[in-house]
Amino acid sequence: MEEVKDIKEVQRLSVEILDEIATICEEKGFQYFLIYGTLIGAVRHNGFIPWDDDLDIMMPRPDYDKLMEYMKQEYNGKLKLFTKEVNEKYPYMIARISNTDYIIQSNYVEDYGIGAFIDVYPLDGMGVTLKECLKYEKKIKYLGSLCFMAGRKKLVKDPKFIRRLAKFFIWKWATLMGKKHYFKKIDRIIATKDYATSNYVGCPAWYAADGKFFEKKIFQELIKHSFEGGMYFIPKEYDHILTKTYGDYMKLPPENERVGHHFYKLYKK
Repeated sequence: MEEVKDIKEVQRLSVEILDEIATICEEKGFQYFLIYGTLIGAVRHNGFIPWDDDLDIMMPRPDYDKLMEYMKQEYNGKLKLFTKEVNEKYPYMIARISNTDYIIQSNYVEDYGIGAFIDVYPLDGMGVTLKECLKYEKKIKYLGSLCFMAGRKKLVKDPKFIRRLAKFFIWKWATLMGKKHYFKKIDRIIATKDYATSNYVGCPAWYAADGKFFEKKIFQELIKHSFEGGMYFIPKEYDHILTKTYGDYMKLPPENERVGHHFYKLYKK
């Protein structure tokens, strides 16, 4: 196998996947939009953050579920869906869609057969009132962190000894309980909040949901924006979303922090 070392090639493969998924969503009427670092990249660079090594989209839960069903039942292209429902080894509650002409090797999670990929996050209801949302977020944050740790075969080394020791014991407990234990707990909690009737939304399926919830109306209007030479949907209120999530997102980080955040190697089969 040949390792893909050029980050530009990793990014190009991700955009190929995005192109196909965006086409499906627009043809089927499924709402999607760029989010997280990909949204920063679109707004600040009209493409990827130069050192970013992944691509993120988000979909309201009803549209997310429709895309999952379409990929499982109707899709017959070269891409492959990865979720905990279709792959026993898959360690996350969000979906990934992958080009499996490639394969990833990671030191931190068990191999589950994925290649070049994009992340697909569900935007879920988090309650009618702010008080309800805050209570819900506190509960899901705790379980989400344990769920994330339960899917790791080892941890990224923390420079602080006390924090490293604490994380080790939490990780041991989480892996003893197993990721499926936390999947079930989080799924049950997510099912208690209806997207249609919620005034607040977020992504409780992802362990990093901490503080990242919004009024649902923020996501109601989408606009097209340039990204790597194509035009894709982003929220019209992107500035509100990015400022709440990252602060001054237009300011470049220090040079020593301009690195990708995934710890894996990608190979062409």
